[in-house]
Amino acid sequence: MNLEHADVAKAAQTVCEALSSIDYLENSFRVMLARELRQRHDVYEEVVIPYVLDKIPFGHGYADIVVMTPEGAVLLELKTTKKDCRRQLQKYIRHWKYCNVKFGATINFVNDSVTTQFYDTT
Repeated sequence: MNLEHADVAKAAQTVCEALSSIDYLENSFRVMLARELRQRHDVYEEVVIPYVLDKIPFGHGYADIVVMTPEGAVLLELKTTKKDCRRQLQKYIRHWKYCNVKFGATINFVNDSVTTQFYDTT
C-alpha cells in the first residue's frame, strides 16, 4: 500500500489522542505510532544509520521510525518537545544509503497536540 503524507498525519493524530492528558516519553509515542502504521505497512523502529564520508565511517544515528514502501523509505523523527528536529532528519536522509528515500517527517507531540512537518527529497 502506498504511504502518503495524510496517512502519517492521521496515524500521528490517532496516537496523540490515545496518549493525551498524561505526559508520556518519546519511546511511548514511537511504539504506538509504529503499531498504528504497522497495520498497513512494513515498519521498523530505531534503525541505525551509519555516517560515512569519503568511505570513512565516523558515527551513526537512529531513525525513530522507518516505513518501507515500494517507492522507498519514509523516515520519521519524533520529539515530545517543541524542538525543531529538521536538521537531524536532514542528516539521516543525507546518510541513508539502503534505498531511495520517498520523504521524511518530523512529528512533535506536545501538550495533547501533534505537529507534523513533511520534507520531500525530490
